[in-house]
Formats: sequence, C-alpha cells, structure tokens
Amino acid sequence: MQRRVLFLCQANLCRSPLAEAVFQRHLALRGMSDKVRVSSAGISRSSQGQPADPRAVKLALQHGYQHIQQHRARPVQTSWFAQHDLILVMDQDNLRSALKRCPDEHHHKVHLLLSYAGLPAPHTVPDPYFGSAQGFQRVLSLCESSVDGALRRLLMDRTPVH
Repeated sequence: MQRRVLFLCQANLCRSPLAEAVFQRHLALRGMSDKVRVSSAGISRSSQGQPADPRAVKLALQHGYQHIQQHRARPVQTSWFAQHDLILVMDQDNLRSALKRCPDEHHHKVHLLLSYAGLPAPHTVPDPYFGSAQGFQRVLSLCESSVDGALRRLLMDRTPVH
C-alpha cells in the first residue's frame, strides 16, 4: 500500500517545495519512491501556478534535489486531508490554518514538520521569503533533519486512508 505525505506552508513557494524535494530524494536513495507519494501545497491561493522561489530552486539543485524544478504552487484542497496519511506543516500559523480547514476526523494526521527532527521547541521552520540566502539554507537543513523521523512515523502508522 502506497503511503502519502503532504507538506504545507503559506504560499507553497519556499519551505514546502524544499521539504517535498528533500523527502523525494531521500525516498529514492532508500529505494522507497514507489512506497510513498510526496506532494506539497500552500494554505494561501495567492501564488497558484507559480514556480518555486528561484533562491529555493538554486539551493536545492546545488544539493542534488532535482525534483523542485517541476514545482508549481497550488493551494491545499479540503479533500486532501482525507487522501494523505501525514500532513506536515512548517509553523504554528500554518498548523492553525490547516486544522481549521481539516475535517475533525483527520486532525491526527496534521503535525509540525520539526516535531520529527529531534530538536527542542519551538518547532518552526522560518519563512525565508523576505530574507537572505542564509534563510533558505536554514530551511533546507531543517527539512533534512526531519526526514528520518517523519519517514518512521509515516511507515509505522498503518491506518488505512479513507
């Protein structure tokens, strides 16, 4: 059975595309691409159809994360909460927004990405959009630190998706 993970941030231009690309590559390196389907979306509709931020793309490519080149921003749909096994958000604002849109029976699937990184709270992946290249590097590092824990959580939970 294929598992599904969805990464959410505000606009789906920086953080969630980077997380998606990191997770995709780590799955491929483990020979698990056929076991887990990965996608990303934004809470907001404001960036729909736009490619990932060029700074995120450049950084991802420098680190071997090719998948980000095909990215186009899209808003999360309510039906996706039922279709995914794990929904990972970047910060508390995204968490609140996601839980407002998420049907109650799927709240257990929505978590902060960094809750799987083994780092102390707060579990916030900072939005690098208005910052420097260092902010994007920080986001990439945080996403990389979360892969193993998130993957363990995803594969341990065998609850069927309805």
